[in-house]
Amino acid sequence: MNTKTMMNVKIDKTLKEKAAALADAMGFNLSSVVSAMLRNFVTTKELNISMAPRMTPYLEGVIREVMKEKKSDMSPKFNNTKDADAWLDAQ
Repeated sequence: MNTKTMMNVKIDKTLKEKAAALADAMGFNLSSVVSAMLRNFVTTKELNISMAPRMTPYLEGVIREVMKEKKSDMSPKFNNTKDADAWLDAQ
């Protein structure tokens, strides 16, 4: 049986307003955000707090491919644009 309960938490007013605005911008209400965070905390028994952006696995793969190409030295190094243009024209 799924029962709901009320929870009262004292937090800074400005923090609540900013969190509610962010939740709203993401299409959620603040109650849903808090419930999701608590559910995750109980499930994982971890508390992760980070503002660092995360890359998707797809983006990591793209970056990995670019780094491989960079390491393979696909083109020579040039000291001037004239030589670079000549090399590109020859390709």
